[in-house]
Amino acid sequence: MMQAIGDRYSEAAAQYYIGRTLAQLDQTPAAIQAYASARDIFADIQLENLVQLCQEAIDALSQ
Repeated sequence: MMQAIGDRYSEAAAQYYIGRTLAQLDQTPAAIQAYASARDIFADIQLENLVQLCQEAIDALSQ
């Protein structure tokens, strides 16, 4: 089970960093999509602080 959680964490972290990169490249819709994917995975594995981090990034890009 821990391996599965670790794999999901790695997947979410990768999506988060993809979102950051896309945001820096002014590719806002794709960045929001990547952050949302990361947020949803972090929520699935119950890492609420990282869910909040992703949501804050989405909110900042949505303004």
